[in-house]
Amino acid sequence: MSCRFILLLCAGILGAATVRAELRFATLAVGATTYTNVTVLDASATDLLIRHREGMANVKLRELPAELQERFRYDALRAESAERQQDADTRIYQQSVSQRVWDRIAEQKAASAAAEASAAYKFADAIDPKSLLDQPAPPLALTEWFTEKPEPGGGKATLVFFWNSQSEPCRRVIPELNALQAKFTNDLAVIGVTTETAAQVEQMTKPKIEFPHGRDSKSAVAKAAGVSSVPCVLLVDREGIVRYQGHPAAVTADALQVLLAK
Repeated sequence: MSCRFILLLCAGILGAATVRAELRFATLAVGATTYTNVTVLDASATDLLIRHREGMANVKLRELPAELQERFRYDALRAESAERQQDADTRIYQQSVSQRVWDRIAEQKAASAAAEASAAYKFADAIDPKSLLDQPAPPLALTEWFTEKPEPGGGKATLVFFWNSQSEPCRRVIPELNALQAKFTNDLAVIGVTTETAAQVEQMTKPKIEFPHGRDSKSAVAKAAGVSSVPCVLLVDREGIVRYQGHPAAVTADALQVLLAK
């Protein structure tokens, strides 16, 4: 399933209040964060999808000033119901993606039994013809690191996590990525990439990010990777080749074990 579908799933479930014409704001206060040069691209019962000076973001209607909540017809009860449905849909999607990817790996493993020992197994989400699957990964040139900068190479695979602190689906994925980093410390480097500033990221106190992460201020890495929504990951093997591109739910410990064993 492509990243674009996740964007639609997260931003348009249950009675979206369609934005028929783009709305623009010089500034937009969302909780403790203020965005500048804002264009509202879409609205749902729970979120606004915005483009701002630093990139794109999903922001919660419940965190907007009262006058804007009224403008976008925010209803707390409807929003709560929509978020429960989003959570249920996300769980179903994650289960289906993980099973599909694992089934494909198992099929490839069986088919390669008589092939050369060096044959590579592929993660595959082949629905998106523009993916970087089997191509060299773009350089991970971030403009700022919020943690110590990881050493390049080192014989490890890399899992690049594109995310945003305002995105609840992104926040739900972080503990799973923490667990993968802990389990495969010697073979895998998980790296987080966001367009947000350090101050914006620091406002997210939970969950704690336990892997290196930094800022792609102009979305240069995301654009080179063809990432149009978050959460999204690139799984890059030890040779720098992309083996999976898509929703992080597909990158399970079992599937990683197959790739890292090669």
